[in-house]
Amino acid sequence: MKFDQEILMRALQFKNMVEGQPSGNTEGMEKLIEEHASKSDEFKTVCAPISVPLFERMGEAMQKLGISKRQFIELAIVEALDRVDTIFTSVDIFENVRTDEEATK
Repeated sequence: MKFDQEILMRALQFKNMVEGQPSGNTEGMEKLIEEHASKSDEFKTVCAPISVPLFERMGEAMQKLGISKRQFIELAIVEALDRVDTIFTSVDIFENVRTDEEATK
């Protein structure tokens, strides 16, 4: 599921909760992922200092969406990388570093 779709789904779940229609809880699944990640080479930890206002804004959004920090950050990274790939393709970042053989294909 893409970032916008995931956020839309979470926003609608939050709206349902506010209107008295509770949605599912993913805490158990998050604990399983965290336990597996600590025992596996398939996961890496991303850590970077961010400003307090940005951290608080992220926390408010995650709380309203009922989404974990891991889910939010993973979705944001995937969305950002998809956008980067699109920009790289649109400006053809390797245009001037192709070999003569590649250029004639």
